[in-house]
Amino acid sequence: MSKTNKQMPLDDDEVDAEVMGPNGNNNKVSNEIIKHHDKTDEIFMTAEEKDKYMEKWLEVAYLIYSTLIENKQNAENTIICVPQIISTLELFAQASSCDKDIQKYIYFVKSPTVLNKKNMLGKILEKWEKDVQDATQPGNFYTQRRLFVNHGFSKSYSLETFATLSMLGIEVKILFNENSDFLRWLKNSCKMKQFPDSIRNPFNLWPIKDYSVQVEKKDHKEMNICKCPIFVAVSQFEFPIKANALDNEKVYKIAFETPTSKTEVLAFRIKCTKLNPLRFIEISKEKKCRIIELPCAAERLSTYIIENCDEIGIKNGKDLKQYILSMNNAQTDTKIESLYIPRFFGFSRTSSNIAQGIQDSLKDTHKLFQANAFADLAYEGAEPSASKPSSIQHYNHFELMKLPDCTKSNITSVNHVEKHHKIAHPFMFIVWDTNSKIPLYISRICAPDRDDESNDGSVKDKDKALQPKNKWNVFASFFGLFKKKPIVKKELETVDIPATITQSQKLDP
Repeated sequence: MSKTNKQMPLDDDEVDAEVMGPNGNNNKVSNEIIKHHDKTDEIFMTAEEKDKYMEKWLEVAYLIYSTLIENKQNAENTIICVPQIISTLELFAQASSCDKDIQKYIYFVKSPTVLNKKNMLGKILEKWEKDVQDATQPGNFYTQRRLFVNHGFSKSYSLETFATLSMLGIEVKILFNENSDFLRWLKNSCKMKQFPDSIRNPFNLWPIKDYSVQVEKKDHKEMNICKCPIFVAVSQFEFPIKANALDNEKVYKIAFETPTSKTEVLAFRIKCTKLNPLRFIEISKEKKCRIIELPCAAERLSTYIIENCDEIGIKNGKDLKQYILSMNNAQTDTKIESLYIPRFFGFSRTSSNIAQGIQDSLKDTHKLFQANAFADLAYEGAEPSASKPSSIQHYNHFELMKLPDCTKSNITSVNHVEKHHKIAHPFMFIVWDTNSKIPLYISRICAPDRDDESNDGSVKDKDKALQPKNKWNVFASFFGLFKKKPIVKKELETVDIPATITQSQKLDP
């Protein structure tokens, strides 16, 4: 069988030696990738193939997200950037020792072009991100990925590994002065100028740093963890909301109820008019669940809130897609004049543990966190951990364009009025790519910004970080992972809206 007709196996079947080496890579293939790295016209994919890939990626990303939010008592916001998730999985699908266990989650097996997977997936992701960047105007969307290496265990990489890192846009950084390195990277490369100096480093690092003592005196397990690189992905999204729809004069205070407490949080107001009415789909009137569309200035992107999301059952990516596509038949509520949405734009002090989500949701990926599983990515003897600092990491942050200044002098309490609609419970915030029919971001917001406290004790520090030097505010999102881009449009179909609560289960490809 020729290369162009080969298919990626779904299970752990024997793979053609000409295509795949012991780790899922072959020197012959890698040399061709390096040689023709810029010849993107060699790779062709049909619209149907792209749609199949997007469907598969949506399922994987949503399953990881649902695993991370399984504990509804969790008081932290959870934000997933889908291109970063797929880029992370692609890195380990190409460079780790459990490549085939990961490949089956992100490859569409019947694709005739799947043999060129390294070039193909890298180019798809890259194009997706670039297209979204262009479409986000007047907002912005940036992604950065880095592999941080412990300065005591630096190494050289094979040609295959180098090709994978290059195609996925991953920089390799030997970490010495962690605080200043991270601050420079986040503020300059990641375009997060307002990132507060007080946070300095939101990422978890290796357990030991002093290499002046003898190796025999160190804990063996900690030493093996230090041999693992730390994979970090950062994304920034400047929210392109319509300028005439946002009240940029005031910040409001509304009641908000979490699974464990009731509190008052800061909110921003969307102005609803006859020309720009509230668009929604009623999921459950009894549970006060709606999907609400926000007025977005970017034609390709749509933004949605699914209010009281803990009370409905979205068991997989297909269900989420059905909810979003149902907005084609959205109702309008012309009686509502103001929509109050809790602010969730404070910079988090810590990254998300995406590694734990991957291990708990995708079958067989537990092998990724065993000794030497990182293969050529890590120093010999490395022992990755899903819970220790050597694991994959994400850092997420959202921000809104033209965000009003948050000071005690202009915070206004909102009284209960029939013409007002307030988001008063944990909610999902979805940034949806209408061309690719896949989310750019999936998030659950249960810890909105508060007037009386912030990450380090006062709301003032949090808001100072958010106030821009120009008239725009940056909307940011950090991750412990990756980058890339999109796909085609199909006719939207009428769908049934699922409304039952189900337990999330591990994905069985």
